[in-house]
Parts: sequence; structure tokens; C-alpha cells
Amino acid sequence: MKKRILFLTLMLVILPFVVAACGGDISEDDAEKAVKAAFEGNVDEANKYICDDDKINEEEFELPEGSEIKIDKIECKKDGDKMNCDYTVSFTMEGTTTPISQSLSFDIKDGKLCGGDMGVQ
Repeated sequence: MKKRILFLTLMLVILPFVVAACGGDISEDDAEKAVKAAFEGNVDEANKYICDDDKINEEEFELPEGSEIKIDKIECKKDGDKMNCDYTVSFTMEGTTTPISQSLSFDIKDGKLCGGDMGVQ
């Protein structure tokens, strides 16, 4: 009986940590990977971290012919159930490079990034 009580007690203490690890709360690194992948045109990789309702498609991130985006900086910070990502990219088109700095704010739901205007609305 004592072994059974000890086992149940241990399970009650350990189980929440196992569920949290498997359930997958999204990290700042994961959010940075998602934003980077989207800018690189790797839609499948980006969508691993994005809510189903906000999945992006390739057409949204297609660049005009002869242009390119260079990622200068991506930094994401988690604040409770929000993920805020600041990024700076350099957009080059027809020989002219324009730096662009913006922020994205995501809601975190079920370990995924939701909203943020990255996906189809």
C-alpha cells in the first residue's frame, strides 16, 4: 500500500512537468525560427509553429522577381500568453536596398503562435 501511495504521489508531482514538456509551450527561439523561416520562404517550417487558422501560404511570401530579403535581426520576447517579435530585414529591389524594422505580436494558444498578421486572416 505504501508503494502505491508513493507511486501515485510521484506521478502527481512529475506528470505536470511531463505534460508541459510534451504539450509544447512555444519558446522565444521557436518564435524566432518561425519568423525567420517565413522570411526565407520556408513555409512548411514556419507553419510548424503557427495556429491552424493562421497558417501562411507560399504566395504571401513570394518576392518580386529580382528582389531579395536579407534578415538582419529577429528577437522575440515572451510575456505571459503573448510573444512579441521585433525584426529588421533589408529588402533589395532593382538595386535599391531598404531596411525595414517592424514588430509582430502573437497570442500563444496550445503552444502555437496565433495572429500576428503572418498568416491568412
